[in-house]
Amino acid sequence: MWQLLAATCWMLLLGPVFGYHKKGCTTNPEATMNISQIISYWGYPYEIYDVVTEDGYILGTYRIPHGRGCPKTAPKPVVYLQHGLVASASNWICNLPNNSLAFLLADVGYDVWLGNSRGNTWSRKHLKFSPKSPEYWAFSLDEMAKYDLPATINFIIEKTRQEQLYYVGHSQGTTIAFIAFSTNPELAKRIKIFFALAPVTTLKYTQSPMKKLTNLSRKAVKVLFGDKMFSPHTFFEQFIATKVCNRKIFRRICSNFIFTLSGFDPKNLNMSRLDVYFAQSSAGTSVQTMLHWAQAVNSGRFQAFDWGNPDQNMKHFHQLTPPLYNVSNMEVPTAVWSGGQDYVADLKDVENLLPTIPKLIYYKSIPHYNHVDFYLGQDAPLEIYQDLIRMMEEWLETKAKSPENRKGVAEPETRTGYKMVCNALYRYSGLIPEFANEFIEILLKGLFLKSQPMRGSRQIYTPLPLPHTPLPAVTEGKVWLSFSSKRLNECGLGLKLSTYSNKLSARPVVYLQHALFSDNTSWLENFANGSLGFLLADAGYDVWMGNSRGNTWSRRHKTLSVNEEKFWAFSFHEMAKYDLPGIIDFIVNKTGQQKLYFVGYSLGTTIGFVAFATMPELAQRIKMNFALGPVVSFKYPTGIFTRFFQLPSSAIKKLFGTKGFFLEESIGKSPSIKICNNKILWVICREFMSLWAGSNKKNMNMSRMDVYMSHAPTGSSIQNILHLKQLYHSDEFRAYDWGSEAENRRHYNQSHPPLYDLTAMKVPTAIWAGGNDILITPRDVARILPQIRNLRYFKLLPDWNHFDFIWGLDAAKRVYSKIIDLMKSYP
Repeated sequence: MWQLLAATCWMLLLGPVFGYHKKGCTTNPEATMNISQIISYWGYPYEIYDVVTEDGYILGTYRIPHGRGCPKTAPKPVVYLQHGLVASASNWICNLPNNSLAFLLADVGYDVWLGNSRGNTWSRKHLKFSPKSPEYWAFSLDEMAKYDLPATINFIIEKTRQEQLYYVGHSQGTTIAFIAFSTNPELAKRIKIFFALAPVTTLKYTQSPMKKLTNLSRKAVKVLFGDKMFSPHTFFEQFIATKVCNRKIFRRICSNFIFTLSGFDPKNLNMSRLDVYFAQSSAGTSVQTMLHWAQAVNSGRFQAFDWGNPDQNMKHFHQLTPPLYNVSNMEVPTAVWSGGQDYVADLKDVENLLPTIPKLIYYKSIPHYNHVDFYLGQDAPLEIYQDLIRMMEEWLETKAKSPENRKGVAEPETRTGYKMVCNALYRYSGLIPEFANEFIEILLKGLFLKSQPMRGSRQIYTPLPLPHTPLPAVTEGKVWLSFSSKRLNECGLGLKLSTYSNKLSARPVVYLQHALFSDNTSWLENFANGSLGFLLADAGYDVWMGNSRGNTWSRRHKTLSVNEEKFWAFSFHEMAKYDLPGIIDFIVNKTGQQKLYFVGYSLGTTIGFVAFATMPELAQRIKMNFALGPVVSFKYPTGIFTRFFQLPSSAIKKLFGTKGFFLEESIGKSPSIKICNNKILWVICREFMSLWAGSNKKNMNMSRMDVYMSHAPTGSSIQNILHLKQLYHSDEFRAYDWGSEAENRRHYNQSHPPLYDLTAMKVPTAIWAGGNDILITPRDVARILPQIRNLRYFKLLPDWNHFDFIWGLDAAKRVYSKIIDLMKSYP
């Protein structure tokens, strides 16, 4: 701050003498404009409304009804944007149009509304009180959530005749939304999706310099700042913006001031627009709001404002102490983004918030982001806005398919026509990444799959694998080059790997690990344009697919026979301790690459989490961990499998023995193939699967039911089942309990099996969960999110069950394409 003051004094005193007040000066026109002028300057239409709250405050609300050069058609989906602390609606428009969220949304067909919180520059009016009176400023977050949001949202709903809208909040804009949507159920029903950028509910770990103010008493704060307005926009700030920060020689000083308050990210700020950022910032709020934030820092709780004495609290809340806000009462689908360099919304505070959000559908942590990057960052369209818009589009598509829900939703035909008109700017802004990878053209001819020839190969026809057919061996010159490798791990168990690549040259390596009772054909059972194994190979990756010990393809041992009980004395603990290191070491040595990507599904994720949390050297070999339907918490499953866990362990052993479980030779494949190959009986197979994994009837290729059923189950050990049973009953993620202290000491050198500490895992991790998954429920997944310290991405797919991650018709579009995008981001 002192550097900024020194630069200002230099300009005032010495600038005119040496002529520097005229040199190197480039002031952007928007630095001297108000909100409506900025919108108009860039060629967008605008409307201004005064929204009156129940307690008499008049809020300046702005609307961009459509994009520039685009016809005004109705209805359009509505988006409401709410700014952060001491800010204004100008946050969403102070970058260039291809980097400002409000303009981008308008250009892709949304009706965009920009709110202003009470007390800021554009909402400083009241029906009764003057801004000069203390009564006007007697408000905090409570009133913004209780009065401002309902009044604004209801006004927009009435004006647009839409029943619902999207809500995007940044910082304090998320805070008042969490309060409003968790305490006002009727208001919450009007929100389609809540997009929370840098969310703030608690400030226990905040590193912002503003935290120092919380050490002052309330009395001291009021002596310093009064009891009315805090941080209004002043002439001095305007001078700094237009006379200091518009000069190249002072850009570093000005940017460092921003970074001091919000976090460091120098490469992501457009330095040529610092004058606009400073001119449009600091729009003011009440001192009481700042006291509310100080209370949050000191208490560590998400709570209403404490009025200072029981009588005042009783007057406002009908109780002696201010009530706590319970985010778990909020039923709005919510997507969250956080920043690794954010000094205000610290990553630890966000991680504590995540498990309290009941309908968390998406989460992404951006390592280099500070607090202002969410609306000022040059890469915000790629890091945030493209996913935000995609989720809006997916919501519209889902609603459009349900006739009973189409009231109040923009017609798909109208939106399609509109997007054609405005698509040029949308693509120009970088919101639709043009993937360079062209997927193989699929032409069905009987039982044959035709592939386009690749450079250095001849065009061939490769027959589709018949049910339960092993993977092919190496075939020189074919489009799909494959080979199988039998690998002995540390304890002598033979494991079979398969790899697919469309070239023999060095490529990034991906390892895929299947689920319980499955094998590596899980990644290949759909057609090539819907199977992750094939798609990754087509995108230029060297794809390896493992088989867990005990399944059909990994049922050998160097010294033990499968008929011996000792062969089957393993669970997912041994798979993580021996199998995964053995396989990864083999792949690394074979390919000559130092690192690889890991993709796990169901129990495959469990093995990955255990291995990467307990073996740091192995974890260092993983570029990124992709977890589909992760199994760590197993407290809330409702599938038929949980009934099996009600049996005592002794009864399970008596019924099924102490060796293998669900082995294909004991169950038989032919009945399932014959039944599920019959169109009339398809529904029986599908309903049987839904008992295990949950229902999503329209997302499965019924014509391939025989393939799905024939490749599973492939078996595992009884001990592995008992380990999962232990996880279900104990609700502790720990190693297998061998049943006695003596046996536990022999295996672990301690009397009780050790706990697996997920917080020790440093691998960048992305997670997907299914909303209709009855085996690994969203509640279980939400419990593990705060334990993953390097969580980079999370998405909940509301309609997905447990099988959709490998068999879903839309898996390529909704999950696999994002996996490939993330791999490109973590090379």
